[in-house]
Amino acid sequence: MFFVNDVFIVSENRINMSWDSYIDNLLAQTKDSSGTAHADRACIIGLDNGASWTTAGHPNAMKVSF
Repeated sequence: MFFVNDVFIVSENRINMSWDSYIDNLLAQTKDSSGTAHADRACIIGLDNGASWTTAGHPNAMKVSF
């Protein structure tokens, strides 16, 4: 297994990198000093084409439609 342009290569099959793991980190960053979270959903959207980089499969994913 190795990386080529942020894509995992396993044997000859490509598996796209998922940004879903960053949703938890984004939400954790919204907590204030008392521990109150100020967001409960998140998504990452690409600037180049507006495509969602996160999937709807994460429990805290913001479902975006156009």
